[in-house]
Amino acid sequence: SHSMSSSLLVKKSAIDDIDDKIIFRIEDPAKLEQEGKWSEEKRIEGFPWKLFVMTEEEEDGKTYLQVDLFCLKGNESNVWFCNASYEITLVNQKDDRQSRTIVEEYRFSGPHGDSRSWTLPSMENLLNSERGFIKDNWIVIEARVNVKEEDQSIEFRPRISHYPFHKTEINDTKLVIDDEEFYVSKSFFALQSPYFRNLFYGDSKTRDDTEFMLDGVKSDDFLILYHRLYRTGFYTFESEFENVLRAAKHFEMPRIIDDVEMELIDNNGGSIACKLRIACQFNLHVLKDNCMSDLDSCISIREVMNSEEYALIPNEIKITLFNKYTNLCDCK
Repeated sequence: SHSMSSSLLVKKSAIDDIDDKIIFRIEDPAKLEQEGKWSEEKRIEGFPWKLFVMTEEEEDGKTYLQVDLFCLKGNESNVWFCNASYEITLVNQKDDRQSRTIVEEYRFSGPHGDSRSWTLPSMENLLNSERGFIKDNWIVIEARVNVKEEDQSIEFRPRISHYPFHKTEINDTKLVIDDEEFYVSKSFFALQSPYFRNLFYGDSKTRDDTEFMLDGVKSDDFLILYHRLYRTGFYTFESEFENVLRAAKHFEMPRIIDDVEMELIDNNGGSIACKLRIACQFNLHVLKDNCMSDLDSCISIREVMNSEEYALIPNEIKITLFNKYTNLCDCK
């Protein structure tokens, strides 16, 4: 199954079975400062929905709760849309009248999936039991979704899927990773990667073999790599990019590395510090240059310097950032 590798997936018991509503109970919300949490997928009026909750530090130096509502219909169809109204509520467990609710309408669409994001109270207020949002170390977020009636009956064309688990005339070779089996096309994989070309055809003694054991990557990461290689459109979350890059580097797949680099460049909402660290780690020169160009103010450079990612950035980049910071501040 598709993995959200650096996120915590909430247990099924945290989702109540209400037709048009996700009730997402999150234990120990203080840990959100390290990693976000996903809700289970909830199918509402023919569309798959998920909540993602994380924290975000704002310019005032405070950390706030951020909630994203995802519509993942893109995993099922290449071309789709969904007009929906929705309510996102941070439940006040002491006094329901003090709950924070956001009501909006939006047209969801996109090649993979689409989402909306909101910033809710600061973590300082959220973790203060007197405020009523936290009780017994749990917070509750509710999402009620109402899909426009005429959109519920549309039959979108199904996405063409390539299932790595099934043996077919084309998928003639079995790869085993962490005891999981993936059937692939030997010739296609050999064309995509020097690693697999050498594995399949480098030794005359193994050219007729149809089963190979692989190590060095996790099976979940290989599954994401597989979907990207076949361009199935299966959604890759931002938190998974680094694992995909690591797997693509291990298996010598430059096309996948290029694709991920371009997605990171186009992702305007991602952390520059994180992208810069990834660019340095995987030698993504265009992404690195893009990050350095975006760091055009004392504030933006200071944010990178104060981030946890900064310790993992090479010294030569730190020197460049420091010189740029000094020059920008001296000009003021």
